[in-house]
Amino acid sequence: MTFFLVAVGGGLGATLRYAIICLFERWKKPFFYATFIVNTAGSFVMGISLAYSVAYPQWWLFISIGLLGGLTTFSTFAFDIVRLQKQRDLPALVIYTLFTLFVAMIAIAFGYYLAS
Repeated sequence: MTFFLVAVGGGLGATLRYAIICLFERWKKPFFYATFIVNTAGSFVMGISLAYSVAYPQWWLFISIGLLGGLTTFSTFAFDIVRLQKQRDLPALVIYTLFTLFVAMIAIAFGYYLAS
C-alpha cells in the first residue's frame, strides 16, 4: 500500500507540474516562473505536511514523498540556472537563484507554523 500511495501521488504531482508549465508557456512567461511557483508552493505544502506527518503517516507518504516529489523539482531549478547563464542574463540568474532559495525556506517555515 505504501508504494501505491507514493506512486499515485508522484504521478499526480508530475502531471500537475506539467500542467503548470504549459499554463505559463501559454501566458508567454519566462521559463523559470513555473519552476519558481511549483517549488514555492511545494515548500509551503511540505511545511504543512511535516506538521501532520506523525499523526497521519500514510498521508505524509502520499503528499510529501509522492505528490510533492513529483511536483517540485530541484533538477529543473538547476537547469534553469544553467539556461540563464547561457543566455548571459546575470541579473535574472542571481535574482532567481537567491529569491527561490529564500522564498522556499520562508514558505516551508510558514506552512509548518500555520499547521502547528
